[in-house]
Amino acid sequence: MGSLILAGALLADAPGGEASFTGVVRTIREGVAPSVQAEFAEFAEFGAAGQGKPDRYPVALAPEQAVYAYNARRPAEPAVAVHPAEGTVYLDHPVTVLAEDRAKARAARLLGTALVDKATRDDLQRLGFRAPGGAAPASFSPRTGLDPRPPRALPDTPAADVRRTMQSWAQLSLSIRMLSVIDVSGSMDEPVAPGVTRLQSTVRTAQGGLSLLPDDSELGQWVFSTKLEGDRDWRELVSVGPLNERLGSATRRQLVLSAFARIQVKEHGDTGLYDTVMAAFDYMKRTYKPEYVNSVLLWTDGRNEDPRGPSLEETLDHMRREYDPERPVQVNMLGYGSGVDVDELRRIAEVTHGDAYVAETPGQIQGIFLKAVSRRVCEPDC
Repeated sequence: MGSLILAGALLADAPGGEASFTGVVRTIREGVAPSVQAEFAEFAEFGAAGQGKPDRYPVALAPEQAVYAYNARRPAEPAVAVHPAEGTVYLDHPVTVLAEDRAKARAARLLGTALVDKATRDDLQRLGFRAPGGAAPASFSPRTGLDPRPPRALPDTPAADVRRTMQSWAQLSLSIRMLSVIDVSGSMDEPVAPGVTRLQSTVRTAQGGLSLLPDDSELGQWVFSTKLEGDRDWRELVSVGPLNERLGSATRRQLVLSAFARIQVKEHGDTGLYDTVMAAFDYMKRTYKPEYVNSVLLWTDGRNEDPRGPSLEETLDHMRREYDPERPVQVNMLGYGSGVDVDELRRIAEVTHGDAYVAETPGQIQGIFLKAVSRRVCEPDC
C-alpha cells in the first residue's frame, strides 16, 4: 500500500497518469516477494549467476529498516537505499487501544507508554528505525547503505485518496478475462508508415499487450469483417481461456501469437461492426466468470458497413437490455484512422461503462491500449 500511495501521489497530475498507474499495479502484482529476506536472497542469486551488468543492479521497494537489517548481516552483496528525489511516504507504526475490558485496556495503555520512552526509542534505533521527526541512528552511513539525512516526506495522503487507491488495487489486481476482436476489412490494408499497414500496426500492438498479461489471464481472439464464415461477420481464431492452458502441443499464449502471425485482410471486405460487437458481448456475458474482469476489446478502422445487419439503435437497445450490473461485461473500442465514427463507437461502449479511443498513428495506438485497460479503475461509475 505504501508503494501504491507513493505511485498515486507522484502520478496524480502527470499526463496519462491513470494509464501509468495501471502499469505500476500490474508490475507490483507480478513482483511481490513473500518477504524482504526472500527478495534480497533472490538478488544474491541474480548476482552469483552473472545475470547482472556491471552498471545495472536490481531494484526493489522495501522499508529502510529492512535494508539496515539485511546489511547488518554483512552479506557479500550489500544493498543500498535510494530515496525518490520527489519525496516518499513515511511508514509509521501507530498504536491504539481497542479493548473494552478494563484490565486489558490498562495493560495496553501501559504498553503504549513504554513504547514512547527513551529506552524503547534507543532500542528501536539500534534495530535501524528512525526516531520521530526523521533522526537517523548513529549507524546510518555509506557503510550500512543508508543516508542519515531524512528523505523528503510527501504530504499526508487524505483518507479518501487511500480508500480510492485500495479500490483501484482491488479492481486492477483482479485477473483479466478478455476477448480481443480485430477488424480485417479491406481498409485495414492501408499503409500507416513506410512498409507498415494498419492491420500490421494493430497486430504488433496486440502482441505487445499480450506480453504484459500474466499467465493467469484469460484471453481469446476473434477477427471480423463481413461474411467471414457464411453469413457470419466474425471468426474465432482462439477460444477464451487461461493463457497458460495447454491446447494440444502448445499453450493458449503460443496459439494466440501464432494466430496473430496468420491474420490477413479480407480483400474487399466491409465492416460488420454491429453484428460482431453484439456477438462478442453476448459471448462474454454467457461465459462470465466473477473472479475476473470480463471485457471485450474491439479494434477497428471504420464504421458499420453491413446494410443487412442490425442498425445502431437496435444494437444499443440489445446491449442496454442485456447488460447486467451483477455480471458486468465492459466493451472498449479502439478506433484507428480518420474513417472512424468515434461518436458511434463511444455510444456502444458507454452502454457497458466502457469507452472509445481513436488513434491516427502507430505510436498513438500503442498508448491507448494501456489506457483502455486502465479503464477498470473507475468501473462501473465511469
